[in-house]
Amino acid sequence: PVTSGKDSGKQISGGIFGGIKMSMNRSAIEKKYAEDLKQNNFIWAEPSSASFDTSEKEERIVQGMYGIFASATVWRKGAELLDMVEAGGSNRAVVAIPNSSMVGLKQLADIINWLSDQKGNPFIESSAALNALVDEDAPVPTIILTVNEGSNYVLLPKSDISSAQVEAATKSWVKRILVNLGICPFTKAVTKSGQGLGDLDVPVGRIAYHHSKS
Repeated sequence: PVTSGKDSGKQISGGIFGGIKMSMNRSAIEKKYAEDLKQNNFIWAEPSSASFDTSEKEERIVQGMYGIFASATVWRKGAELLDMVEAGGSNRAVVAIPNSSMVGLKQLADIINWLSDQKGNPFIESSAALNALVDEDAPVPTIILTVNEGSNYVLLPKSDISSAQVEAATKSWVKRILVNLGICPFTKAVTKSGQGLGDLDVPVGRIAYHHSKS
């Protein structure tokens, strides 16, 4: 099961003091991971204020925005790391995501590690050995991604993957991660989503599954 519980309270408030605290925390985390910083394995992931306007939004909406940003950042960096290892590059990345949820990062780590243990994935010839660990002692929520030495990550040719395989695998992921584990509280089935958002005038809608070979 994914990790549950309350956050550790490491989110940082805004204003002058918030900015000072953020700078201090960044210096502390960069000092802790100085070797990773030197080897370009450290990433400070913070959304720009220009593209991430949280003003006049409800707290839960702001938390959701940060959650989406954190999830996208971790998955994108994981994919980049796998590509780097295949090309003979680094097998490690440290990603610090200020203002994100520590519990959310733990859930992401649970999902990544669960996926690494899966067998029979139709998209890869052998399991991608991407692993994740959350640094609970870091001054800001931080996740460490690694790829085991000697792991064999080989994507199958696109022509060998059918639309039926894509849809079946995607629905299986939605059911296992979003529905059964409750990662998305608004997705109760593999066919519909948006439940529980009626107060925000968001109707329940069908989940569309599309396959592209581009």
